[in-house]
Amino acid sequence: LPTQIQLYGRGIPKPGDPTGRAVQASTQSTVSNTTTSYVDTNLTASITPESAANLVLTCWSGDTQIDTASIGAKTTLRRGGTVVGLPRELFSDAANIISTVGLTWLDSPGSAGSITYTVATKLDTGGGPTVYFPNAAAGGALQLIEIMG
Repeated sequence: LPTQIQLYGRGIPKPGDPTGRAVQASTQSTVSNTTTSYVDTNLTASITPESAANLVLTCWSGDTQIDTASIGAKTTLRRGGTVVGLPRELFSDAANIISTVGLTWLDSPGSAGSITYTVATKLDTGGGPTVYFPNAAAGGALQLIEIMG
């Protein structure tokens, strides 16, 4: 039987502290999309929080490419089919423009089960142009860090 219970102290995560659980993924495998609906890319990672009360700090980035001038595209992070954070917008003023996009966002998934996050991309206007993510030369990266809730 324990004679003492330590709630706080060295080595004990407090609310707002990382729990020590982190996942990182990267890819240089490009996915293209010609539609106005989000299409998942190959940049994906899963994490299993210790508690449903815990948060997940998400951080992703990669190069988005649009092959046509005067077209906009959005790239975002999704948990299941739900957009997490704010979609990042890229507008091309020239053909084949490439720009780095990304976002850091603190997510509250409310689950202690395995959670999968995936970067997805779409065009603002379909029917001809193509958006690519990530650009194969630079790739993309995704990091997930569990934060004590």
